[in-house]
Amino acid sequence: MPLRDSQMKDNIDLYAVLIGMVGSLLKGLKHKLKLRQLIITMVSAGILAFGTIGLLELFFSDLEPKILIVASFAVGWVANELTDVLDDVVRDSYDLISAYLKNRFSKKK
Repeated sequence: MPLRDSQMKDNIDLYAVLIGMVGSLLKGLKHKLKLRQLIITMVSAGILAFGTIGLLELFFSDLEPKILIVASFAVGWVANELTDVLDDVVRDSYDLISAYLKNRFSKKK
């Protein structure tokens, strides 16, 4: 039995999170990520999809649920790339700060 538009509109947030996570899962399987990375990207994709749907509904309140679902899938698909970039930023920032602190404290001696 297919879902009616009224049923989809009532639960669009839940569908957005699930479809965002599915998009992230598919991209993660394509890139052969480890289970730990896959779970992290799926959770971040769900959160990002939920936020994106909230923003879209805030500015465009009359969008069809199917468009919102496609948007959440796209966000889930891109979430893997965002997670990789943020991981690199945190790792590089840590390396820079630790090198600066080591250099700073070694000059005082």
